[in-house]
Amino acid sequence: MAGWAAVVSRALSARLAPGDCHGTTSRYQCCASSETVKNLSSLRQSSRTSSLRMGNTVSSSSTSAAALQMNIRGSSQLSGQAAASVGAPLASSSTTDAEVPKEVGTAAAGGRFGVHVGQMCIQGLREEMEDDIIVQDGPLGFTYAGVFDGHAGFATAEFLRNELYKDCVECLDGGTLLESDDLNALRDAFVRAFLRADERLIRWLETSAPPEEKESGSTATVAFVRNDIAAIAHVGDSRAVLSRNGKAVDLSGDHRPFGNSKTSLAEIRRVKEAGSWVSHGRLCATLSVSRAFGDVGFKTQKQRMLDEGVRDRRWTKAFTQKLNLDSVWLDATPEVNRIELEKEDEFIIIASDGLWDYFKSNDAVQFIRKQLRQHGDLQKACESIVQATLDNHGQDNISCIILDFGKISKDETSLLPFKFW
Repeated sequence: MAGWAAVVSRALSARLAPGDCHGTTSRYQCCASSETVKNLSSLRQSSRTSSLRMGNTVSSSSTSAAALQMNIRGSSQLSGQAAASVGAPLASSSTTDAEVPKEVGTAAAGGRFGVHVGQMCIQGLREEMEDDIIVQDGPLGFTYAGVFDGHAGFATAEFLRNELYKDCVECLDGGTLLESDDLNALRDAFVRAFLRADERLIRWLETSAPPEEKESGSTATVAFVRNDIAAIAHVGDSRAVLSRNGKAVDLSGDHRPFGNSKTSLAEIRRVKEAGSWVSHGRLCATLSVSRAFGDVGFKTQKQRMLDEGVRDRRWTKAFTQKLNLDSVWLDATPEVNRIELEKEDEFIIIASDGLWDYFKSNDAVQFIRKQLRQHGDLQKACESIVQATLDNHGQDNISCIILDFGKISKDETSLLPFKFW
């Protein structure tokens, strides 16, 4: 799969952990300690493609994905220049356009549209790496970033990584709607794009996907960001958070059918009104998200899914006959948010639930701010928050993208051996 480079190692211990929290399939994998991740942070290797990137060098790799136990995707920029600059190069960086990965070129001349990017995607304690991320130049000087948290397979996340951007740009009239104040038109465009991609995805899953991937699904949180505008569209439980003068501003809600948040209560109500049900915080007692791409068993193949549940004695036939199979149970309609960025706005974090299960929004903002003030290295800050999640016994796959506007300066006084006052 084309895209960011990855760090790959074999697991070193045999402790078992539960599988994908989005589904119910029992999955186990060997665990590698977080110390292993630290020791491997300089290696960039992909487990799903045959390329190995170090800086601007590409070499061949024949490592089999099936043999890999841990997978980390990080920036292909080396230490000190790892925060790739989209739109305007870092003032302290001598990196040329030729050294920047293909997906992170220069979006616009000058600093007005400058957005600096750090990103990381790690497998964690899972049998498979089912997350994916993308960062690339968008139209009109925007940076496009997406986090896709897959479940029951990797195919849907990979499909969205490769296809969703094209649908978004087309429905956004080449990006012009991103600059418009008409929020309804912007929302309608993202809805068309997401539903169009989901329809195409479902056709592919039902007709052409590998057998082991036909039941796959994925959340999606995508953003078009300049240093004056940010537009977020998302389904699922990944989250986008803005740091505004050190205060966290959630730009998305978690589409989970449990909890007491405004979004969760609305999702539970929607599912029940659609003629489906929620049990133990899961859609149809199975799926922990109420909006997602793919998942044909909850969309075009509901009857098959219900019949299998009856066969496995998870519910009764009499119960299934009361359900409305013609309505939308699992929705791919996105929540859309657009904001005019202010001078106090510092950066945006987009991350999968693997991170947010261990960090509150404000804690994550404070963590990144502290990192940037300590060393000013955005990629290192991104890797550090992922590492901190692992150190707190994080078990899920973790994906994180940070879009920084260059508002936080490194605290140079920390370099002095003593103070002069």
